[in-house]
Amino acid sequence: MENFVGQLGYGSVVPEGGDDLELRTASARTLAQVKSRRDHMGPFSARSVAGFVTKMWEGKGLPGDQFLLVLESNVGERRTAIRQLQDLSAYPTVVAQLKGSKGLAGLIARTKVLVLPDPRGSAVVQISARQACTAFEAEMYFADLLGVVGHLSDDNGTRAENAYLGLAVSDVQQRFDALQPLLTSALVEAALIEGLCSAVDFLTSDEAPLFYLGVDAQASHVAAGLVVERPELRAAVLQGLESRRNALIHGASGSGKSAVLWDVAYASRHAVRWFQVHRLPPTAVSSLVQLARSRRATVDAPVGFIIDDVGRGFSEGWTALTAEVNRTPGLLLLASIREEDRYPLVDNRRAAQVKVQGDDTLAERVWRELRDRGQDARQF
Repeated sequence: MENFVGQLGYGSVVPEGGDDLELRTASARTLAQVKSRRDHMGPFSARSVAGFVTKMWEGKGLPGDQFLLVLESNVGERRTAIRQLQDLSAYPTVVAQLKGSKGLAGLIARTKVLVLPDPRGSAVVQISARQACTAFEAEMYFADLLGVVGHLSDDNGTRAENAYLGLAVSDVQQRFDALQPLLTSALVEAALIEGLCSAVDFLTSDEAPLFYLGVDAQASHVAAGLVVERPELRAAVLQGLESRRNALIHGASGSGKSAVLWDVAYASRHAVRWFQVHRLPPTAVSSLVQLARSRRATVDAPVGFIIDDVGRGFSEGWTALTAEVNRTPGLLLLASIREEDRYPLVDNRRAAQVKVQGDDTLAERVWRELRDRGQDARQF
């Protein structure tokens, strides 16, 4: 999208060409690698970024090639909110790690680093401005492009180097022009306008000073780094979503179900377009399905719905939505439920069920946070 709106100035993009991406102009090309990082691994270190750069340089590049490393967050920063494009020379700690490459100064001069913390969100903003459309319509344009890029990536994996297929600026405009007449905002946005659900905001953080005194976890708390990471539970839920497309996190009150739920959503935010369900009478499920279809939900680019605490008036809606998820590829359902509410839940066996229990690590982290904040742990 940055090429399409002129921010990077390339004429076409070739996915899975000479590298993760080839960015081409009429007379030159840039080889790009794209790197993201799970939160539990910490920020990108100067050493790891130097390794990415070295790997790019050691590829099958041509003498005149430029290089671009795209990072989800800046070097040494756990999370970054600002897009930033800089020469590699602006990162002295990374440059200091680069040794032994022939023509090092020339390679450094031909290499840039793009920090892009929210590719999807940035693309939606750019499409909305370029097409003069709503953000919801921009999401549909973006989903369509995502499908095209996915097919090109698969196709290029079997092609010779001189036969790679790409997506040019004119191709993007053609896709947009073809899709535009199909958009009917009132129908597409019904689930959003009526307050059935809303897109999850993973960028806004909330430091929530009372969080460790028992505040219900939200996406903003994960973004702020407040949630205790439980990687084994996260992996189990992600596996359940992959195998059944429907994961149900259950456990006693206070065991940390919501925290695990939002941690899973945050970890998968680059692959899944998540919406949080606020109310869901069974008759309204069709509006959610229509919303997902309008986003061109596919197995490779799914749309997911989150219900935090199914027992709080969502039981019938969860059952109806489960039936839709079961027969509609590209839909995901992620939910939490108290132990006592799980047993009467109809069709609960259709979901991959993951039990959450309190543990010593969680208890110690909460105790330390309360102590450091000067809050009375007896209030928790």
